[in-house]
Amino acid sequence: MHDAEPETPTRVTPRWLRRWSILTALTAAVVVTLGSRITTLGVGMSDPVWPTEPWFLVVNSHVWVQEPRTGFLVEHTHRFAAWGIGLFAAVLALGAWATEPDRRLRRFGLAALTLLLVAYLGLHGEMGSAWRARKAGGELQWPVGTALACAAAALGVVAAAVASARSSSPGKWFRVAVAAGLVAVMVQGLLGGYRVYLDQLMGTQLAAIHGSFGQMTLATLVAVVVLAAPRRRGDVVPADDRAGLSNLTMALAAGVVVQLIWGVWVRHLASPVAQRLHILTAFAVVGLVVAVLTRVFRSSPTRSQLAGYGWLLGVIVVGQLVLGVEAYLGKFALTGPEALKPPELRSITAYGAVVRTAHTLLGAALLSTAVALAVRVARGPAAVPVEAGGGVATKAVVGRRAAEPAGVA
Repeated sequence: MHDAEPETPTRVTPRWLRRWSILTALTAAVVVTLGSRITTLGVGMSDPVWPTEPWFLVVNSHVWVQEPRTGFLVEHTHRFAAWGIGLFAAVLALGAWATEPDRRLRRFGLAALTLLLVAYLGLHGEMGSAWRARKAGGELQWPVGTALACAAAALGVVAAAVASARSSSPGKWFRVAVAAGLVAVMVQGLLGGYRVYLDQLMGTQLAAIHGSFGQMTLATLVAVVVLAAPRRRGDVVPADDRAGLSNLTMALAAGVVVQLIWGVWVRHLASPVAQRLHILTAFAVVGLVVAVLTRVFRSSPTRSQLAGYGWLLGVIVVGQLVLGVEAYLGKFALTGPEALKPPELRSITAYGAVVRTAHTLLGAALLSTAVALAVRVARGPAAVPVEAGGGVATKAVVGRRAAEPAGVA
């Protein structure tokens, strides 16, 4: 008898798009890391000028070389990385919709994306002009018309994503997630800019929103990576476990989002209410993690599909609990002269900066892992194009269980 040949994985997205989605998610992780570092050091307003060009640090090297504050360089490195994630997300979106099999839907999606990119660049340019006019002593003129055009174009992208979700095209959920990721990246960029524009008016509240939304954007791009992965026969969570586990993983992702919001509020505002809610929701998240891991490891078929996610989730949660205790004690439970100062005015040590930044990044990793696991559980048999009567139809790559409910293809 001859050994069975290894199965060739089915790709619903081109290889280069899969690799580009990974690069985009990694760049987003760098942006979140730099943003967390900025918050830890309290240097978010090191340069109150926005927007700045992506080549700012190169053209103005004499400024940051002579700048005595480390925060200035960190802030502009963060802005440069943000330009990078914008470029990567735009290429990813255009590439994803260029592979849409339905010609009309492909044209609609590409047209909506092009209009959105043009409108967004126009808005960015007008914001720069408004800032320069304000700096020259004039009044701040908001580019309302361009902003409305940008919003209308974003609605067009949403409409294309909805149409894709209702179609039977292979890889449709990948394109939906890519569109959501691009819009999220753009919103996050505007939040960062308005955080600079409106600092004197809103203080750190907008910075807290910016920090929370950034981690959600990273999780969305991680979901894109999961949906872009090649598929093999049987690469589906068994139907007996999928329904209950899907509900648990979605509840876990929602719980982590809530806890993340309270955590960001603690970092930016030191709110006593947020402190209590952050700790209370931590108990709920740990309980949900235990329930999810129990479901993942109790049956052999599900364990074979999701063991890697389960181990990663468990390690992150343990590390997050340890870092959370250290970060809390380092911020609120001090002794000596520092204990007499409000938390936001206390000096931060190098160890404290590392702990707080690592705690934030593990929180982002926890959210991304929870979202990736939820998407992986919900993912049903892959729809792949096949020739049928001279046209293109779709069929499902099914696993060992034939009668499985449809999921995310």
